[in-house]
Amino acid sequence: MSPSEAVEKAEQDALTIEALELLRRAASYFDRLPAVPTTRQLAKELAEFVESPKARATQRAVMARQEATTAKYAHVSAVTGLTLFQAVVAGDSLYLKAPPYGGYIDDLGRMRQLHRGVRFELKAPPSDFAPWHLDLV
Repeated sequence: MSPSEAVEKAEQDALTIEALELLRRAASYFDRLPAVPTTRQLAKELAEFVESPKARATQRAVMARQEATTAKYAHVSAVTGLTLFQAVVAGDSLYLKAPPYGGYIDDLGRMRQLHRGVRFELKAPPSDFAPWHLDLV
């Protein structure tokens, strides 16, 4: 993704979050107005839209993209190329992951390596980075 595309995507994400918040506030406002059937119906439709699974998924995706742009990422591989550890620093939190690749002995070896200490070189996440750490929050 080019820098101009990234800026455009960030602007779209910000607009999406702002639009959903505005709809939330409008639904709340309409809900407080006198009990007129059309007003109640509009408030109900707005609330249902904002709380719909698709709108909530969109909001989570936007937040994930925003977090992924500020996160730092580290990847530690074995000599064979298998991923031993992945780390993400997002805000004040560190997320550490050891992807499974089978066998108790392999996992025990990784734990020994972790006990000895592993150096994580933090950098910006690659463009194809899937923000797995957000599932842990």
